[in-house]
Amino acid sequence: MIRQEMLDRYAHLLVDLGVALQPGEYLILEGDAESYELIRAVTKRAMEKGARDVLVFLRDAWADKYRARYGAAEEVSAVRPWQTESLDFYLRQGACSLLLESPRPFLMEDVDTDRARSLGTFRNDLRNVIRGHWGKSGTRWCIACAPNREWAKTLYPQLPEEEALDAWWEKLMEICLVDGESDPVENWIAFADGYAKHAQRLNDLDIDYIHFQNGTGTDLRVGFHARARWVGGCERAKRGPLDNMGNIPSNEVATSPDCRRVDGTVHSARPLFYNGALIDGFTLTFRDGRVVEARAQKGQEMLDALLDADEGSRYAGEVAFVEKDRPLARSGMIFYNTLLDENAACHMALGRGYAICIPGLSMTDTDAWAAAHLNHSVQHVDFMFGTDDLCATAYTKNGEAVELFRNGLFV
Repeated sequence: MIRQEMLDRYAHLLVDLGVALQPGEYLILEGDAESYELIRAVTKRAMEKGARDVLVFLRDAWADKYRARYGAAEEVSAVRPWQTESLDFYLRQGACSLLLESPRPFLMEDVDTDRARSLGTFRNDLRNVIRGHWGKSGTRWCIACAPNREWAKTLYPQLPEEEALDAWWEKLMEICLVDGESDPVENWIAFADGYAKHAQRLNDLDIDYIHFQNGTGTDLRVGFHARARWVGGCERAKRGPLDNMGNIPSNEVATSPDCRRVDGTVHSARPLFYNGALIDGFTLTFRDGRVVEARAQKGQEMLDALLDADEGSRYAGEVAFVEKDRPLARSGMIFYNTLLDENAACHMALGRGYAICIPGLSMTDTDAWAAAHLNHSVQHVDFMFGTDDLCATAYTKNGEAVELFRNGLFV
């Protein structure tokens, strides 16, 4: 079992940097029931930091599965008033939000697609309560991972269950730069300081569009708004006490594209879990920004459901660079979790874009988003297309071609 010392260090990272909790603030803490030891450690650290209170919301994946399998679809997808009101109450008072993801791969495979989609709708709509406050008032949030036995057994099938769990905790701590000696907060601040140079270089180039290519057949052109900014990392000299880290781990430099200017074909490089089901080996073809063709070797029905969630789900909301030499990528593992897999490979997202990537754009005015060609949707679903041989060339607004990415690394 993971040592208490490591749990405490991980909790320190999540509270002090993940949400950058300040004295007197509430912390909304969401997690799986099996993650109780980490939840206790996070609560302890938050209260030591002077939190006004920690509000713990527990869920159980098996209970959710049974609701999806046997319950009425409209009941499964419904977000109750008490759920939105309880979140709203604390968010209006400046609460931070920490979500501990603890997926169980393949759990929903024997659940009807429509019923699984109802559960996904519930989770997404509930999460949108927090996303809405982030847009309106800058709520600080963080998403991180908490191992569970089923997930560990999927990743380490050759080991007995408890040994697999120990191995997964050990690997996650390595990925999250948590060890028994150094300060994990300082580790990430140092990394972010160095990685910020890539975002700065991209911003300095005044990019009109980027052409992505690799050996799997990806041949994609992605265009950008004139004011689009790349985000990733944070220079130490510019860091303030409220600068948090929304994803732990995070190895990406990303922006939102002009949703009308995505053309060509992109092939997935890693499996995607959507509403608890696996979508793998899929290819998307874009024309004038819209996905006009989608084929999957596995999970075609769920891929169709993803694209049909709303019209915005057929357009891109994000494109991100991730280098292949980061610890996540070097592990060679498939994690069956978007947070981890997206930080192991270059990725795109279908659905909602990020207003923060276009300076001066309203965070909530969808008419302004439409005028800026920033995609809007009920969801934001990342998928990975980065490979070891991925290359990318930028074309600036004055017509210059600049090589950005060669064989999975920044040039």
